[in-house]
Amino acid sequence: SEGKPVEFCNVVLSGTTIGTLSDTIGKYHIKNVPAGNYKIVISAIGFEKQEKKIQLKENEKLIVNFTIQE
Repeated sequence: SEGKPVEFCNVVLSGTTIGTLSDTIGKYHIKNVPAGNYKIVISAIGFEKQEKKIQLKENEKLIVNFTIQE
């Protein structure tokens, strides 16, 4: 809340087993993701789940930021 980072959010690519947790400052990294279309889902206890669709090209790096509400 109040624009502060949320630590330890679940970050998953829907329909896959690919995912991670955000760190103590709210950042996350998912490596070695094959090219394709995905839906990133962010969830944390006490916060509303957020989703964003992305298209990842081969060898591309994306920055996808989220704002989640309590």
